[in-house]
Amino acid sequence: MTQPTTAKPRVLGLFIANGLVYGLNTFYNCFIPLYLGKYHPPSRVGMIIAAASLVAIVFPLLWGMAADRAKYKNNVLLTAVLLSALVFSLVGLNQSFPYLLLILMLLMAVMSPFAGLIDTITLEYSSSAGVKYGPIRNTGTVMYGIIGIILSLITGSGMKAIFPAFVVTAAICAVGIIISPKVKGHSHGRKGFDLKPLLKYKKLFVIYAILGLSMFGWSVYSNFFPTYMTEMLKLPGWVWGVNVALSVFGEIPFFLFFDRIFDRLGIKGVLLSSSVVITLRCIMLALLKTTGGILITALLTGPAITVTMYCAAVFCNRYVDPELKATGHSLSQALPMGAVKVLAALLGGYLSQYLGFPGAMLICAGLTALSLVLWFFFIRTDKTGQLDPKK
Repeated sequence: MTQPTTAKPRVLGLFIANGLVYGLNTFYNCFIPLYLGKYHPPSRVGMIIAAASLVAIVFPLLWGMAADRAKYKNNVLLTAVLLSALVFSLVGLNQSFPYLLLILMLLMAVMSPFAGLIDTITLEYSSSAGVKYGPIRNTGTVMYGIIGIILSLITGSGMKAIFPAFVVTAAICAVGIIISPKVKGHSHGRKGFDLKPLLKYKKLFVIYAILGLSMFGWSVYSNFFPTYMTEMLKLPGWVWGVNVALSVFGEIPFFLFFDRIFDRLGIKGVLLSSSVVITLRCIMLALLKTTGGILITALLTGPAITVTMYCAAVFCNRYVDPELKATGHSLSQALPMGAVKVLAALLGGYLSQYLGFPGAMLICAGLTALSLVLWFFFIRTDKTGQLDPKK
């Protein structure tokens, strides 16, 4: 249950927290790969990101378990945000391969639970308080894009500006978390913690598998497309900033009609639609090389992967036992996102170096097409009714 409150400042805090938690992810997802590419070749960049992603397999689950056992889940998210500010400020002190390898592993240990924790808190609060989830979550989408544009402008003369900017953003985010409505950890005070009950949700793990196939292509894109765009296509830096903004602004209609979409199509229909779009997007990224083509593709980037991701989030919020909700959300960060990102960073680095980025994306298109096979055999045939549209 959430701590009962209808105070507008507290709901405003939840808007701020959503906006800036996702805004903080912009720094890592969009500009750390670019920063690494200035000092190391793609294969080494891949090794660094793979090592950081390896950490992201374990730590989201640990943070999620801690949130379920905490008095309030907000406190766990606040701790992660404050620690991330400390660690991120250390990233720019040294550009050597060993240092960046270790410091980014540490950074991912504290940043990897961000999305899972804020989604758990917001979804649980909105469903219990009768508040629409979409407008709150849209704040994260908008801020991700705005911060991407701002950073692309201030990093034109160098990347050092991202480090103090992250600390300031994290500090404001912490204030938002502090004043947000408190969401209780449902396992607080209980002895022991058992993950076995999660295994009964077999369809959830099929959704994780589909998300994993989609995440491979997105991770290769996120890690290596910025360097490909600026170094190989010779496009100006502002194109990347606009690309980031369009990628996330494409999510806005999805979140505006979030509940209506899932009620009308069900998880089953939403998964099929997103899998088709993700496959098409990978093909477009391989073939289109002009500024216009890249920006058109950007409109598909955010909604495609986000829609798939929220199929798992909606399933957890609706059907997973309350004492395991945060852990279930965090598993989506650990398994299909953390583990797959390791493979994507390692294999993507070599694929981009030896086949070129377009060749790497065509392989990703083949992998995402496999998600349609999983959907056909495991999701289409579901008889529980949990994945169907609401009558």
